[in-house]
Amino acid sequence: MKGKKFLFVTAVFALFLFTPLCVSASDLRLPDSAWDVNYTVEVSAPDGGVNFRWGPGVEYGKIQESMIPNGTLLPIFKEATAQNGNNWGLTDYNDTSGWIALTQVSVVADSTSEPEKGIVFKHFMENGMEYATVTSYDKEGKTLWTYKTDSYEGAQCNRVSEIGQQNGYFYLVEDGVVAALDVLTGEIVWKNEEFIGAGTEKGYVFDKNGTLYISGYLGPDLFIVDKNGKTLYRKDSFEKGYWPYEMELKDENILRIHFESDMEGKGTQPWMEIRLEELEYR
Repeated sequence: MKGKKFLFVTAVFALFLFTPLCVSASDLRLPDSAWDVNYTVEVSAPDGGVNFRWGPGVEYGKIQESMIPNGTLLPIFKEATAQNGNNWGLTDYNDTSGWIALTQVSVVADSTSEPEKGIVFKHFMENGMEYATVTSYDKEGKTLWTYKTDSYEGAQCNRVSEIGQQNGYFYLVEDGVVAALDVLTGEIVWKNEEFIGAGTEKGYVFDKNGTLYISGYLGPDLFIVDKNGKTLYRKDSFEKGYWPYEMELKDENILRIHFESDMEGKGTQPWMEIRLEELEYR
């Protein structure tokens, strides 16, 4: 692909030093990328509990040595995506704020809340096994259909993740496969088994033609599939040592991919821009 130019810009921000022992509430990390939520979860981890940490990721120190035990109900106020692509939740426990891995909890239904409406994706981790459900509800909250994924052994990255609704389909990633469900019936319309990646919370975007651009946390850095499930383009890695986590489309022709820091945790936050007209599939 001669003539293609990729702009790769690295913005260096403050480098934080972490010690094994965290003792101050000032150590609590609130990433700029975190977003507000409001729901309740129950701890249901295969190890009998979930670790309580100062930041969203296993690289952050523990607030306490003992785990928050299974069966504990916790309010979740914010979510953030960790370096491995999994989501973490900010909660309060014993009058202290901290982060827990959301792969180790289950969402608790609130009987006082409004009934579910539209199409709802729910992720579960039970006894070390991961799965998800996609359920369509009518305006009164009545279930129209439910799709349940297979169960998979828990791994570093989520093996099941949501993409969302587009083109009359509901998209998800299941064990490295991009799947499209019919929004009216919940039936699988097509699967693309060439992705072979773990989806991230914000690592995808659709263009005006319904083409899906998606990144896998550990690769591929860019995968493009049309609305009929056909692979248009694949790039395993643009730059070694960086992991894509967010994507945006500018003016329908410039794709920007945001990456997280390298293996040494240098605190870099690079991004790159790709002119889609220069890719061979167009």
